Amino acid sequence: MSLQITEAHPPEAGSPRDSLSVSEAHPPQAGSPRPPFWRRRFIVDPAFQYALVARATIHTLLVLAMVSVALFGPVLLDLQSPDRIDDGADTAVVMLYMHGRFWWIAGICLAVAIADSVRVSHRIAGPLVPMKRNLRALGDGKLPGPLRTRAHDYLKQEVEILNAASAGLARRIDELQQAHAATVAELLRCSEALAGGGDGAPAREALTAAQQKAREVGQLLAGFERISAREPATAALDVAVAPCHC
Repeated sequence: MSLQITEAHPPEAGSPRDSLSVSEAHPPQAGSPRPPFWRRRFIVDPAFQYALVARATIHTLLVLAMVSVALFGPVLLDLQSPDRIDDGADTAVVMLYMHGRFWWIAGICLAVAIADSVRVSHRIAGPLVPMKRNLRALGDGKLPGPLRTRAHDYLKQEVEILNAASAGLARRIDELQQAHAATVAELLRCSEALAGGGDGAPAREALTAAQQKAREVGQLLAGFERISAREPATAALDVAVAPCHC
């Protein structure tokens, strides 16, 4: 009886992987013209950005309400005081003066707060949306390409960590596929030696080499470690100090 084993070839540069596919990211080239202001998309993650804008708007309205109470409250109390000795004309002029200027200043402050919250949320959501897309791709068995951030984006360090994680995973997958291809090649050689008959020395040699390659595959698989969730603090500490091990 002879073994029927299909020969596997290690993945070539640029070829798709067998079990994990690679989705390459094509960021815009440096120096490419930016679209006009009115054609830019500032809301890329509506749920997150609208929540942030709403919170900023509520906080601004609360501040404006407290400022208006602090400004107009004493004047109104003074106008309604029964102990006044004048007719209150001067106080009424002050009241009308502040009333005529406060509300458009409050409107400008509110507009600035909303615009700035949109801008800040866009700098957060801009890299956050492709990060979530890449994490979903990893969960589906795909290895995405590296992400790029703009000059004023936030989450730059998180993007670098995700890129490093994807690159490290891709490197280990390549090593596993190369070791798997070498193991299959040795088993195929063993099968051919058994089919050819003889004293069996070539088959034993090929089998020994295949066993060695299988051990190498096992060592590569042992490099993956599952972090237990039973002790979150300890697990987080292990991840933090892992790069310092020599």
